[in-house]
Amino acid sequence: GKYVKQLAVWLVIVSSMKGLMVAFMAVGHSPLLGLAGIALAPFAASPNLKLLVAMIATPFCMNALQFWVTDNFIKKKGGMIEEDDDDIELDERGGRTKIDHGDL
Repeated sequence: GKYVKQLAVWLVIVSSMKGLMVAFMAVGHSPLLGLAGIALAPFAASPNLKLLVAMIATPFCMNALQFWVTDNFIKKKGGMIEEDDDDIELDERGGRTKIDHGDL
């Protein structure tokens, strides 16, 4: 049902992103190395902190962003928002907005 459909969409999105990142890194290798040097410069004095930022903090933040964007894409594309449809309206761009009913 819904779960299999969401899983399939998620797998396609994540696999596509991984493939695009490999291509992006292959094409932009030199500029990316320069950018990485600039981003990690504040941590140059501590190799352990530099490693923590490069291997833990950055991937954590990027994965959180990816999951958030993918989740919103799945919800919007499939109309799979779990709230009651009576509380949802479409805006002028087709985006879904929750209706505030106040203190009813």
